Formats: sequence, C-alpha cells, structure tokens
Amino acid sequence: EHAERMTLDVQGIDVNLVQVTGTFLSPDPSMRGPVDPRPDHALFAAIFETTPSPHFLKCTGPRKTIGDRALELSTFVTSFRFEG
Repeated sequence: EHAERMTLDVQGIDVNLVQVTGTFLSPDPSMRGPVDPRPDHALFAAIFETTPSPHFLKCTGPRKTIGDRALELSTFVTSFRFEG
C-alpha cells in the first residue's frame, strides 16, 4: 500500500533502504498450509550493492514497531563493514 526508498553510501557501498507498509501474507511455516493475512504490517529492508553479489537485511513486523525503530535500523545499517 505504501513504499519509501532511499539510497545511502556506507563505506563506499551503495545501500538501498526500502520501507513498505500494508497487509502482509504470512505462509504457514511448512509453506504448504494456509496463508495468514497480517494487516497493518511493515517491512524494512536494506540491499547492500556488494560484489560479486548483494547482501540483504530484512525486518518485518507491526507497522508501529517498524516505524518506531526505522531510525535505529538505518543507524544499524550504517555500522556495517565489508572486507575482502
């Protein structure tokens, strides 16, 4: 229902931050059972454009919880260090 995106530079690596809110569909842990709709939820994701392949961080939960923690999650993302 709603998505926000921004790009950060973390130690010379482009990081795409994405925050999406809406109704999430949560499958049964077996991936074979019914899908449980979870209204008013959110996703916070960071995609690190590392080579040879990207790294991902994903947090999901109630919209208020993710929204209240978005600044801390962004700060956490900026603390990442990649070596190699």
